[in-house]
Amino acid sequence: FKKKNGHCKVDRRKEKRLGDWVSRQRQRYKKGILSEYRREKLNAIGFNLEPMSVSWRDNCLRFAEFKKKNGHCRVSWKDEKNLALWSSKQRQLCRKGRMSEDRKEVLDAIGFVWEPQLNDKLQWQEKYLLLVEFKKK
Repeated sequence: FKKKNGHCKVDRRKEKRLGDWVSRQRQRYKKGILSEYRREKLNAIGFNLEPMSVSWRDNCLRFAEFKKKNGHCRVSWKDEKNLALWSSKQRQLCRKGRMSEDRKEVLDAIGFVWEPQLNDKLQWQEKYLLLVEFKKK
């Protein structure tokens, strides 16, 4: 498959049997029952045992770059649909207690906004108080 396609990303819809086998290797890896020999063989051909981890890291880097470029963490659905969807999914996973502490710490370090609606209310209140002080002058 790799020789023919140049990668190890098997589409299970097109390659059902191979896709099922690939999925079982990843499941065994996650459970800690994939032998070191098999891990090394798979790694040697560039097989990714944790594709979601790579994808998460890539999206996290994109998110950090977005913040650096824009000065905020509010990703617009209109401009950055995939990144906005990813951000929303991270909030959902955290709310449901299904996000690892490591990932939460990484996002916290970037300044990820976990409750954008609450953040908007706090910002409004802060700006309102500034306006009240300004008016007093």
